[in-house]
Amino acid sequence: MPKGSTRDDALVELARLVGQVRDNTFVPAKCIPLFKTVAQEWLEYKKLKVRSTTWEVYRGHVDNHFALFNPLKMDCVTVSCRR
Repeated sequence: MPKGSTRDDALVELARLVGQVRDNTFVPAKCIPLFKTVAQEWLEYKKLKVRSTTWEVYRGHVDNHFALFNPLKMDCVTVSCRR
């Protein structure tokens, strides 16, 4: 817990972690890859599956539009939906 957290903050975090363990979705923080690693693996996978021009577009999107996510762990990246 970050410095300055309260007991209630700790209990909320504990409940969240217990729920993840119960749902079999818990991943230890040291095992969560960075966005950059996952993006590069995805690009390598796609390179054999799509035309080279399509792959270049994908690489451009990853390099130009998603670069700010590179230092983040994947559990920090979410999808925001506005309706």
